[in-house]
Amino acid sequence: MTKLNIGCGTDYREGFINIDGSGCLSRVDKVVDISSDSLRNYFEKESADYILANDILEHHFHWEAVNILKDLHSILTATGTLEIMAFGKPDRRF
Repeated sequence: MTKLNIGCGTDYREGFINIDGSGCLSRVDKVVDISSDSLRNYFEKESADYILANDILEHHFHWEAVNILKDLHSILTATGTLEIMAFGKPDRRF
């Protein structure tokens, strides 16, 4: 089972491929700047069973976030799980 931790920062998780844009971190498995480089360049289509993406989308322009989500969808298996957490003010209009 291939599990990815996208934008891991200091949240290094055993059993995951931990990916971050900063090469200055003490523990990261793969350095990828997802705002300018596609995850598709590093992972085959439908190759990840589980993707964790905590607190990354809000750091990107909306057009970058759309491309990141397309990448995540592309590399996720058909039965895979994508877990996203985004920091922000809750919208209470609904």
